[in-house]
Amino acid sequence: MPSREATETTETRHAETAHGPIEYETVRCANCRHEMQTDDVIPVGVGLRETDDLFLGEQTRDAYTADEVVHLCSYCAESTFGYDGPASGFDRLTATATSLSPTERAVLLFGAAALVALLALDLLVFL
Repeated sequence: MPSREATETTETRHAETAHGPIEYETVRCANCRHEMQTDDVIPVGVGLRETDDLFLGEQTRDAYTADEVVHLCSYCAESTFGYDGPASGFDRLTATATSLSPTERAVLLFGAAALVALLALDLLVFL
């Protein structure tokens, strides 16, 4: 979780449309200074600093957070970091499934089959 709000300030813009006036917020890309709507920005954490995070009562663990957050446009994020947008659910599932060992895959498959069998059994009881 970022430690501070983005350093770029937002500006409120006004526009006239066929349906009446609207307001929207814009921010500038930290790299190319392109102005864009706040929904289109990609927040990027810059720098790390250590924080103490309470964990399970009195125990603490080392945690790190971004020292500063800046906004990038999609072009700068792609050219700088190779970022091409958030991964879809299918892409994340595929990446997870291919990273599992054969034993982990068997356990996952057995668990899914057991869940389906329990659901079918539960439906049969109500019929």
